[in-house]
Amino acid sequence: MSLKKHNTTFLKTLTPTLDTNAYTAGDVLGGVQTIADLPAGVWRHLKIVDKAAQATGMRIWFFRADPDIADDVAFSPTDSELDDAACFYTINAGKYITPTGGANSIAFVSPNIDIVTAGTYYVYLETLGTPTYAEESLTLEFTFWNNKGG
Repeated sequence: MSLKKHNTTFLKTLTPTLDTNAYTAGDVLGGVQTIADLPAGVWRHLKIVDKAAQATGMRIWFFRADPDIADDVAFSPTDSELDDAACFYTINAGKYITPTGGANSIAFVSPNIDIVTAGTYYVYLETLGTPTYAEESLTLEFTFWNNKGG
């Protein structure tokens, strides 16, 4: 007998190694981040903890093949590399809060984007502002929901 999994939560935390110089809007933050063995399902939630309190908007890209774009350079995939893009999600700066007296900014969003195909995904963070981070001051916690069975 074969059992199928439904409604299984899959968590993945990414802490990119960032350049400590100022980024330019449109730059890649931390180079490629890899999520291996991502199940088909739904990207349900994202929590971003910004220990540098930059609270800068960003676009998060998921690719099925790595376009190999380095840290702190313009996010500029070719047209053929964009064919391998699975999805993107934009987090505006207004989604962050920095509690009074706090040193960190935090954002919670619910993308609810279908991840149709299970496998390895290559994740890029594209800054929408000009932040200056400490080396490992940005943490992203992804929550995926495997509701496709399998």
